Amino acid sequence: MTMRLTDTSPKCPNLGVNFIQHCTKLSGKHKIYELRTYTSHPKDFKEFLKLTEENFHLRTKHSKLIGYWTSEIGGLNEVVHIWEYDSYIHRTSVRQNLASDPEWLSAYISKAAPAWMKQDNVSMSLFPWSQINTPHKMGVYELQEFNMIGYIKDWEEPLKVFVDLSVDCFQNASSSLIGAWEVQFGPQNTVFVLWQHQSFDKMKEGKKLLLQETNEQILRSFYTLVGSAHCKALLSHKVSPLQ
Repeated sequence: MTMRLTDTSPKCPNLGVNFIQHCTKLSGKHKIYELRTYTSHPKDFKEFLKLTEENFHLRTKHSKLIGYWTSEIGGLNEVVHIWEYDSYIHRTSVRQNLASDPEWLSAYISKAAPAWMKQDNVSMSLFPWSQINTPHKMGVYELQEFNMIGYIKDWEEPLKVFVDLSVDCFQNASSSLIGAWEVQFGPQNTVFVLWQHQSFDKMKEGKKLLLQETNEQILRSFYTLVGSAHCKALLSHKVSPLQ
């Protein structure tokens, strides 16, 4: 779990306590988010998406879905979804309820699971300077992943400056920031940033503004702290609240 060096809360005292309960106490009232990525067998992907369209309401009745997308570029035969929970205890309760929901298991899981080649997930928290923004128009999405170098106190401010600059540049290209998260459980020192764009061609205009010479110092200060980066072009599935 990524820990802020300015956090004065006590460290996890020992492995004998319930670790999830302890970390929930540390997180206080802040919500947690789970990013899930499923890769399907190519031959099954179309039917898997159809099944999701028909029966995914059985999942969303249990907890809040932020968004559900298919990867257009940056991942093949892949879906990406983000869930919101009040705490880790809340997530545990939801997972237990799902495991004992016969309709969910029979009408969705039993049919979808054979299609999956791989499942992956991380838990995340929003940065203190970020919040979930819901766009009012339909668009396409970009999920950026940055694997940062060093301590969070060294890279969080350069990250914020980079994101703020990107917001200014992308706004001129009709794009908007959805949220910025740090990973808690999963690859450490990892950041996810989600954007909505009017179109991928329009996104290129925002990138061009971002890469102007006047922004070079900010970009250099940020990218010297990035170990690796990856982004995906995402399209909203019909079940997604974010369209």
